[in-house]
Amino acid sequence: MEQMKLQVKKLLSYSVVYPDRHDKIEDLLANVPSNTAIEVISYNLAKKTNQLVGEHDFNIWAPWLMKTRNDVKNPVGRYAQQYNLGEYALIDEYAMLLLISRLLACYNGRNDELSEDDLSNLFLAYMLCCDERLALNNTLPDDKMTADKFVEAFMPGYLKSNSIEDPRDYRLLLIKCYMLMIEFPKQNETFSRYVEEFCKEKRIASVKKYLDEIILTFLMMGEKDRSNCRIGFDDSDKSAIHFYDGLSIAPENYHHDNDFLMMREKPLLIVLPNPKPVTLCC
Repeated sequence: MEQMKLQVKKLLSYSVVYPDRHDKIEDLLANVPSNTAIEVISYNLAKKTNQLVGEHDFNIWAPWLMKTRNDVKNPVGRYAQQYNLGEYALIDEYAMLLLISRLLACYNGRNDELSEDDLSNLFLAYMLCCDERLALNNTLPDDKMTADKFVEAFMPGYLKSNSIEDPRDYRLLLIKCYMLMIEFPKQNETFSRYVEEFCKEKRIASVKKYLDEIILTFLMMGEKDRSNCRIGFDDSDKSAIHFYDGLSIAPENYHHDNDFLMMREKPLLIVLPNPKPVTLCC
């Protein structure tokens, strides 16, 4: 049997590319239009999630970098002359979610188009989030570790981020939801009461109605672009507003944490670019 080799994932981060800079993430994001930035980062995160085998992050990362100021992209270019960026993870799911969380924590509600300065500050903030991501690693696994030492070093961090970084197919998850929330309660009275309480909390008529709306949401989002993270509807659609309101985060009450508890519970953001259309960023 061929011996398996451990491949260590390298992550490009702020401290190695910008050793002489001392930016603070709050200052970088203070004037970046929050709604537009969250949409852009969500879209790039979705593209990362939908990558095919063999695709590299460079196709997502490079167009963003090229739109930044020279003082931001030139140090990356100098670093790339010394190291092979093909061996690096340039887009990290956990770091991208950290960036979205940071944007929510300093939310300004703006929908302006992102300028060169905005994209530059957003990129620097992402690189700082990569530093934060790396700081969460305790002992890095290596080839010389025993199996027990490897599990001890690897599993705590992996389990924490597994639900974020592992690929997810919404179709399979919806089947699981159907079995858990519709079929299983028929056989378990206690769990059935939990489902009823869930429906009351979400102010929905039935769990079937809830799953129908979730399925419709995914179908609407992926109709033209699998990585799309926007849904638009008119503010006269009271039924849609009622449903999505229960899944939408309130930025004014948001508190950042590394487990994204508030984002997991309410993963949508309602954006009101003008008095009529309502847009959701997922």
